[in-house]
Amino acid sequence: KISGCPNSCGQHPIAPLGFFGATRRSENHTAPFYRIVLGGRAATENAALSKECGLVPAKNVPALVGDFLKNYLADKDKSEDFYAYLERRGYQDMTALSKQYERLPSYSENKDYYFDWGKDEEFSLAGIGPGECGAGVLDMIEADILEAEGSLKKAKGLLDSEKLDPSAKEFSRAISLGARCLLVTFGLEPKNDLEAFKYFKEKFVSTKVVSDTFNDITEKAWELNSPGLTKDRLKELNDYAVSLLNEVKEAYKNMDSSFKFFPRQEVTAEKAPDKKEAQEGHILDLKGVRCPMNYVQAKLFLENAPIGTTVEICLDEGEPIQNVPVSLKNDGQEILEIKKTGGYYKVLVKKLVDY
Repeated sequence: KISGCPNSCGQHPIAPLGFFGATRRSENHTAPFYRIVLGGRAATENAALSKECGLVPAKNVPALVGDFLKNYLADKDKSEDFYAYLERRGYQDMTALSKQYERLPSYSENKDYYFDWGKDEEFSLAGIGPGECGAGVLDMIEADILEAEGSLKKAKGLLDSEKLDPSAKEFSRAISLGARCLLVTFGLEPKNDLEAFKYFKEKFVSTKVVSDTFNDITEKAWELNSPGLTKDRLKELNDYAVSLLNEVKEAYKNMDSSFKFFPRQEVTAEKAPDKKEAQEGHILDLKGVRCPMNYVQAKLFLENAPIGTTVEICLDEGEPIQNVPVSLKNDGQEILEIKKTGGYYKVLVKKLVDY
């Protein structure tokens, strides 16, 4: 059983062997991944939910499954069924195999990993499945947060071992991931760290979602990329990076279902965002904007429009036109018309519900 997203459309929670979609990002490219689950069973007796055993790039799944089934056929006892085998050694075997296949090569090393099976376009979150863009955004955020936590842990270990320059690089990486991980909710794709820090200060520091302590995030990152930092100074920068990640995680925790953030002192208040007036037939040009950024930008645009507003959204061919209209329809908006014009599409959307 296979689900393209974290939702349970493919019923992976009851799969004897199942998969559900995820994403991971390397630099400015996104790759499709699958989480591997085992042991699900829908039955009157002994019903069970599947257990997660690993996370691997989509391009490694066939080899992983092939190795697992070879081991199963070679090692299973004649008297045991598949579930008995799982309990005896199957879970352990799959976990070990997943570790072998979990590595994601860089884009320059093997760009094939950044194209999904059967696709000739580079992978994007909307390609996970129609209407599931939001789930992909959350998965990307959580992956970046987890990676930042890993860099912090590694940096601390290097610092304790007196490996100061490698430690500084890991602290720098943690700060970069912390600054960029929530920008996807604004439809922003920074091309480098300087751009990420600029957007972070604009969207989170100036709006008081995080404290103004992080107004100097660019300077701190620049310092961490300079050689010769002392251990005492790195300890101070460790505290800075930890505080940054804690506040980013708190902001994410308090983000509402429409990707809205609130100032730190107002996170408990149930405040509706101010609405800006929008004109009927207003045009939103998203040509050249990749998924899921186009969906996020369309959603943010509609948030500021009154109920009943009709918006014309321009989308590229391929996954943008295949997925964004479905996502907006699933949000409760009405798709009035889709018309191809030249090399792109005009989508007429009527806002029926608030986000």
